Amino acid sequence: MRFYASSRLRARSGHVPGTLCVFGHVVRELTEGQARSLDLLAHQVVDVLEPRRRTRLLTTAVGIGITDGVDGVAAVWFTLPDAANGAART
Repeated sequence: MRFYASSRLRARSGHVPGTLCVFGHVVRELTEGQARSLDLLAHQVVDVLEPRRRTRLLTTAVGIGITDGVDGVAAVWFTLPDAANGAART
């Protein structure tokens, strides 16, 4: 590897879960415009990943599961906590 450039993937919370990286076999330097473009792509990656992360945290907290089903049809299920199940039976 002769070339490497990266931009941090910074969440709105300030957490940095990783980096967006490009690399190659030819020595080169990024122009200022290319560096800005890499930063913009990193922001776009975070914009895609953050809602997924929030959905995963929310569904875990309330006991909802969502998976990709056959032919693009999503499967959704709900798991009630034991206290809620017991209260429903009484």
